[in-house]
Amino acid sequence: MTEQRCGTVVKIDGGTAVVRFKRTKACGQCKACFTLGSEEADIEMENTLNASVGDVVEIELRERSMVKASLIMYGIPLLGLIAGTLLGALISEIAAAVCGVALALLVYCAIHLLEPRFRKKKEFRPQMKAFAENSGGEATKD
Repeated sequence: MTEQRCGTVVKIDGGTAVVRFKRTKACGQCKACFTLGSEEADIEMENTLNASVGDVVEIELRERSMVKASLIMYGIPLLGLIAGTLLGALISEIAAAVCGVALALLVYCAIHLLEPRFRKKKEFRPQMKAFAENSGGEATKD
């Protein structure tokens, strides 16, 4: 399943476009985009349509990828917290707390260091799909 939205191209830099769109409740506290207040967000993506500044484009966010990214960012550190707590509990209660937090932070730091690798994967990036109806561009069909 995918989520499609329309946004306006606000900047072009080579083969990359910055698209501004209205945030929805589904965005929550996600920081994948650069947030402009609480209503709008900018996101950088490949300019596959050769759009120009001012064009309104349809962008696609794959729901499966969003769930996968959430599991990586929240689920894996949670597993680290649980594993560290269980290991530390073999020593003492204080060691359980310290080991749990330490392992969760270590896992989170590892994910943060791997973030450039994840960013390169197309799976986690939104894509331009077509020009929107009210744009000056023509719709593309694959």
